[in-house]
Amino acid sequence: MIKSQFNTIPRYNLSVVMQETELKADVLRVWEKRYSLPNPKRSSGGHRLYSEFDIATIKWIQNRQKEGMAVGRAVKLWRQIDKDGGDPFEVYPLMVFLSNVDDDFHDVESLDSLRKMWIEACFVFDEKRADEILSLVFSQFSIEESVTQIFHIGLAEIGQAWYEGKASVQQEHFASELAMRKVHALIAEAPNKHREKNILIGCPENEFHSFYPLLMNLVLRYRGWQVVNLGANVPFEDLKNTIEIVKPDIVFYSAMRLNTASYLIEIGNFLIDEEIPLTYGGWIFSQIPELVTRVPGNYLGDDLLKAAGMIESLLLNDEQDLPNKNTYIEKESIDSFEANQIKIESLVEKNLDEKSSLGIYPLKDLRIIHSFFADGIMAGLTFGDLDLLKLDVDWIAGYLENLNISTSFLHLYFDAYAEAVEETIGEDGRLITDWLRHL
Repeated sequence: MIKSQFNTIPRYNLSVVMQETELKADVLRVWEKRYSLPNPKRSSGGHRLYSEFDIATIKWIQNRQKEGMAVGRAVKLWRQIDKDGGDPFEVYPLMVFLSNVDDDFHDVESLDSLRKMWIEACFVFDEKRADEILSLVFSQFSIEESVTQIFHIGLAEIGQAWYEGKASVQQEHFASELAMRKVHALIAEAPNKHREKNILIGCPENEFHSFYPLLMNLVLRYRGWQVVNLGANVPFEDLKNTIEIVKPDIVFYSAMRLNTASYLIEIGNFLIDEEIPLTYGGWIFSQIPELVTRVPGNYLGDDLLKAAGMIESLLLNDEQDLPNKNTYIEKESIDSFEANQIKIESLVEKNLDEKSSLGIYPLKDLRIIHSFFADGIMAGLTFGDLDLLKLDVDWIAGYLENLNISTSFLHLYFDAYAEAVEETIGEDGRLITDWLRHL
């Protein structure tokens, strides 16, 4: 409902409001005296009378409390929205008060159980129930515990379910959208920054999984640090220009895939020249630990709160040793492969048409594999080791299996790819063809 839909006729006494909001009389009187919100009328006998609008206003403030906001800040937010000509009930829709939440929420103490319930609500696109669960979580647990257990772990579980064919893209996007909305609301209400040093956060080019950096942004802001979050897919030149303006004391980047992790080498090498520490994290580094030795920076692990603590430790340490630059990059092979990628993929399709006895393969799915595989090859050449693609190869095999396509197709694909690389770029592609023929 919006503001104009609530009845403003004062007709409810204090006992009704106490029952509706579960607030005590002295609390309501303090709110009235300190904030004048709500501001009940008086009966002829001097008794307070509240309207439906007054009760809705109280519940609106309570919902902001459940999100971690102090009452005074909630009132300030209400007045700012109202002053700007907005409708507080439209900007922050009134959610069901916790006493009306389904019985199966009562006596739930485990964040694991609440996370499971939230995921189930997301999978059936039940926004109301999912929001109610979040309200319960944030009312009973700290912000750091809540975002780590529900969002960081929960979205990873949903992503795994998608990969296994147990969840749709739409279900994953729905859950991500609800989580992003909540985190953005929490960031907007973060306490004032009281620490001087700047932290720059972002994702390398072609990395669109920006939720982990967003959570890091939230945690560090609530710990009082100044944070500039660049979000997803930040081109290297844009990063350099931003560093000139912001002059950060430390940079945090996140990468989920081998390909996007490879961009951190160029970023790390650049930051060494600027004498700015690079810190980084992301799913791929927990899957391929040897990558950590090849990125010139400080790996923070996959525990969000420990990672935030490591950033704080580095900021408080004025005598930091910068790492050595990475020199593994196979630049000539990368340039030649990248320049001929489309031609190589066209030849792969032609070779498969000639060799495959499996019948017609889905071209759309084949081109998804093309894109994923080419990104992996360029990353392997950047890291100086194509054997790092084992996880990418496993991903493709799993993807084919979920499509009910025989894994024998994968061997045909690699053979066709090796022939296409050899025919197209010859000696410049020797590292690639040798590797493919040993798979």
